[in-house]
Amino acid sequence: MLYLTATDLSQLTGYRESQFAHMRRWLAERGWPFETDRSGLPRVLRTYHDLRLSGQAQPAELKSGSNADEFTPNAAGLMALHSTRKKA
Repeated sequence: MLYLTATDLSQLTGYRESQFAHMRRWLAERGWPFETDRSGLPRVLRTYHDLRLSGQAQPAELKSGSNADEFTPNAAGLMALHSTRKKA
């Protein structure tokens, strides 16, 4: 399984399986990277979980606000990808 289940997240965070908002807050406060599915369940990679609990992974940097300002697309790479797909 690629992601932790709601049961796994409940055991990790100490919140009930239905308390998605509390789980997300717990993860964010401790620097765990996660995505959220349509139902609000935080999606944590099982691989990251295993590395983090074994001490091989460090908490993600805690940043305020969105990371949209930090994202700069690789225009040259996108253009190269687009041109190779056009030829096919």
